[in-house]
Amino acid sequence: MTSDALVSWPLMVGATTLTAIMAMGLGYSGDRGNLAGRGAASALSMLVCFGCLYIVWFLVLRRLTGTPRIIATLASFLLAGVIRGFCQQELLVRWGLTDPNSQNMQFRVASSATWVIVLLCAGTLAVDVWRS
Repeated sequence: MTSDALVSWPLMVGATTLTAIMAMGLGYSGDRGNLAGRGAASALSMLVCFGCLYIVWFLVLRRLTGTPRIIATLASFLLAGVIRGFCQQELLVRWGLTDPNSQNMQFRVASSATWVIVLLCAGTLAVDVWRS
């Protein structure tokens, strides 16, 4: 989970594709139509999420070892999830695909943070297994 698989292309492509597909199939009750727009907003916000992870990886994570690295990795997953949720909500509001109220923002950020932590933990483990 703390290896360089975190910033690998299989994880980035797979996670971005999966989140776009899920956004098109699972909406929130405040979301409006346009499946392609929801998928694009999800994919773009996931790319921003990976951009943040890439920066944290090269500035902090690759220099740490042991327990501090694990804690910093999980904290970076949480931060990336919050940023992804915020970006996704902003894109959906700007494109007119959801209501711009605070409940939508709270839901999107909390669910995104949870989803990103689970996705990145499972994804980095899968990439590590696939490589070995």
